Amino acid sequence: MKRVGLLFFLTVLSMTVNAAVAVGIDGVYYALDEEQNSATVVKHPLRYAGDVLIPERVEYEEVTYDVKAIAAEAFSGCPSLVSVSIGNGVTSMGNRAFAYSGITSVTIGDGLESVSQFAFYSCTSLTNVTIGNGVISIETSAFHDCTSLSSVIIGSSVTSIGESAFYGCSSLSDVYCLAEDIPSTEATSFDSRYQGLKLHVPGVAYNAYFTTIPWSNFSGISAIYDGEVVKCATPVINYADGKISFSCDTEDVEFKSIIAVDGAKAYSGAQISNPQSYMVSVYAVKKGCYRSDTATRTFMFPNSVLLGDLNGDGAVDVKDHVKLSDIILQRK
Repeated sequence: MKRVGLLFFLTVLSMTVNAAVAVGIDGVYYALDEEQNSATVVKHPLRYAGDVLIPERVEYEEVTYDVKAIAAEAFSGCPSLVSVSIGNGVTSMGNRAFAYSGITSVTIGDGLESVSQFAFYSCTSLTNVTIGNGVISIETSAFHDCTSLSSVIIGSSVTSIGESAFYGCSSLSDVYCLAEDIPSTEATSFDSRYQGLKLHVPGVAYNAYFTTIPWSNFSGISAIYDGEVVKCATPVINYADGKISFSCDTEDVEFKSIIAVDGAKAYSGAQISNPQSYMVSVYAVKKGCYRSDTATRTFMFPNSVLLGDLNGDGAVDVKDHVKLSDIILQRK
């Protein structure tokens, strides 16, 4: 019985060793599963540093392995880590995989199904994140306390964003969520602080995001069409027959205008004495689009003379510059 037991123990030990051999390949360490021909990224014997590329496949002793996973805490506590690009072959990531590291940017391939719990916890140098279109869930506290994170692109397949996923991301200003079906969220998914936080979503889903909490709490929501955010064209201020009108190359916009008399937008008195000029400012808005740049034009009140208004249309604009050029040329 003792001999049989010993043989069984040695057999199991041999299988375990053969199933998970840790080796270094191009600066990245892997546990190799010879039976499945798969590889898992594991901790560096010292620490990872610089830019790290996790490929879809690696070769070791003339055998090719598919890189399928990143082990828990594999990159955790690596202060000199700069960036990581995760290949499309990686389908799973262990908890705290990059926590407390110095990583500044990360690109997650389309193969990963979930950004694990505390995956990038307290990565205070992380500034931007691109989450692949294969990711279904962003788990609890995945990016908790990433205080330098300014923008994040969330892939089109995400269906849920966990509690405190982006909690404490005090520098976050732009969230691009490419999912047409609104992901489920928790009250603290985005720290419940939405002032100044802009949301960019697919145009076809704009109305749904606009009316669904917490997405509707974002200070600005813009639509993305064909991968780009649509911005209204700058309006043109027209003047004819004593009337001011606005036009815009973007269709179906709404114009927002302000008139400032003699440079002041507001008065406390009961009248404006001897006004000379008024400046019209206008921008265009449209649901699902960025607001346009602001256009301005200065006009004169009747019986006032506007310095520089050479053609007498009540405004100083490019036409007056043309008129001035004509005058100079005629003098020559």
